[in-house]
Amino acid sequence: MTRVIVFCCLLSIPFMSFAQLTVSPKAGINYLWVGDRPQGLDRAGAEQGWQAGLDLRLGKRFYFQPGIYYVSTGASISSIEDIKNIKTGNASFMKIPVNVGYKLINSGIFKLRIHGGGVANKLIGTKEGGALSASDFEPWNYGANVGAGIDLLFLTLDVNYEWGLTDMYSGGKNSLPTMAGISVGIKF
Repeated sequence: MTRVIVFCCLLSIPFMSFAQLTVSPKAGINYLWVGDRPQGLDRAGAEQGWQAGLDLRLGKRFYFQPGIYYVSTGASISSIEDIKNIKTGNASFMKIPVNVGYKLINSGIFKLRIHGGGVANKLIGTKEGGALSASDFEPWNYGANVGAGIDLLFLTLDVNYEWGLTDMYSGGKNSLPTMAGISVGIKF
């Protein structure tokens, strides 16, 4: 099996040499809902946070887009049995999206893009002094995301929406995360 993987990687090297590589550092804000999915664009029940990271785009019109982001967000857990038992705090994650995309408009100075794929989120830690601890979270959670973006000269703007496929809280049923985010950055 390892030989097959190495062979496929070596086989892809000539194709990558013809591809265009774009590096795009970005930063932005996000909103996290846990449990019930938000209805429309209502931010009620959302915890606001921020993210900063880097995307790589490999390809021309069709492209492969892996990335890595540091994400900080608020979180809260409330017990169904005792509504007074609410824990709040901040958590940080390493977000690793792997997307494929297509440039709908691909002119010299303006590009309109769509993308989608999977994402893995690794818990890095929780903020000291909050009621939430790392043991309240699953160490990894996974999701699917879609997004759109525009490039104008060297500037880039992206909007993403992520659906959690695994629970965010340890032992917590109905703790599927949903995250919406907007990021701005540069590309080179």
